[in-house]
Amino acid sequence: MNGTDPVSGRKYALARSSRGDGLYLADTSTSLRVAIEVPHPTTDLDTERIGLALWRKVPGAMLLVSGTHRRVADVAHEPDTVFHAMAVRLAEQDVPQLQIHGFHDGSLPDADVVVSPGSAATGPFVRSLAESLSSFEVCRGWQSECGKLEGTRNVQGRACAEAGSPFAHVELSRSVREDRQDEVVTALAAGL
Repeated sequence: MNGTDPVSGRKYALARSSRGDGLYLADTSTSLRVAIEVPHPTTDLDTERIGLALWRKVPGAMLLVSGTHRRVADVAHEPDTVFHAMAVRLAEQDVPQLQIHGFHDGSLPDADVVVSPGSAATGPFVRSLAESLSSFEVCRGWQSECGKLEGTRNVQGRACAEAGSPFAHVELSRSVREDRQDEVVTALAAGL
């Protein structure tokens, strides 16, 4: 399906997997420059809203949203999904990928956000995202242990590492997802 987004005013193409494992939204008004991924919509409360809001702020973005519940198929850890196939193709094209997750405040009480390259290299892409979040308490996964929220077993991150393509695994606390959505979207957009 093609159309024009009423918020950003940009043209888009929207596709849905016939297997029910994803929704894919591409900005067709300009060249592709980043992929925003939401592997656990609903399960990671509000990540789908944050992903869409970020897509609307970043020209040239593509949005990948899983269509299955995390307990049915955790697409961040299962390579046999359309979601993963799309991410692999994007990695092969050297498109930077930002994957949005959520964690409970009690899991890492001293952090609002965890930013990590997963198993990919720590480069300018992930460092820029971390710097853009300066108004938040950020745990940088390449500098310290962040409550095992670094996404090192994430299959999309591994695909990016194999392709030498940038990947950022971003975990947002529940408080940030509930109370600071606009602020985190603006900050992430600035980092992209």
